[in-house]
Amino acid sequence: AYVSLLPWGSDAVGVTTEGLAWPLVDEPLPAGLARGLSNVRSAPDAAVTLRSGTLLVVESALAPNAPAALPER
Repeated sequence: AYVSLLPWGSDAVGVTTEGLAWPLVDEPLPAGLARGLSNVRSAPDAAVTLRSGTLLVVESALAPNAPAALPER
């Protein structure tokens, strides 16, 4: 599934993810930027933690014809 992390209202600070293809470790996600868009869940379960702020987490299904391999970023 695709997973997008969207700061809600203000910056999200200290964002750490597990179970996503492109992990974040204690990263800032400034409001208004698209840095947290279109990650891919790479494990059956995923987790997101943050030190401050609010995140809207959106998970959507991969398209049926999505490639099996993940592209390099």
